Amino acid sequence: MKPRDSRGNYFEYEEADFDWREKEKIRSEINTNYSKYRGKPIGIHLSYGLDDKSYKYYFKIMGLTILTFLFVANLEVIMMSELKKLLINVPDSYYDFVEGLLDEARKSEYRRTGLINFLKENPGALTSEVLKFLVDNLGLYDEYKQSEGSKRMAV
Repeated sequence: MKPRDSRGNYFEYEEADFDWREKEKIRSEINTNYSKYRGKPIGIHLSYGLDDKSYKYYFKIMGLTILTFLFVANLEVIMMSELKKLLINVPDSYYDFVEGLLDEARKSEYRRTGLINFLKENPGALTSEVLKFLVDNLGLYDEYKQSEGSKRMAV
């Protein structure tokens, strides 16, 4: 027997399992912008979940207001995976470079997006060029100057 979605309709996939309040929030957002999804059997909607993290919501449209959610993907996880692949492909990449920049990227979406865009626009950039971009354009130096870690003790 085929599974049914949250509205009781038969569906070929099981509906994604997440909080009903979040489903209603996303349904409302999708219905508000329905014109961009009209006529498409499956859609994707980017939004924030109840936990204030960004997600991709994949859904099937089954009429004007009936949506069945196929699955939800955490955008941070997707972006970090993409960034790791890009960092590994830097020509003179090394383990500490990759792990260090992934750690910096986890701190803010601004840094993740900035690094991904830079690496896509400059596929031949060397590690020193990537680090210079991070320091000059993504606030790493300013953050370091303001932190307690920048103060060295005299020996």
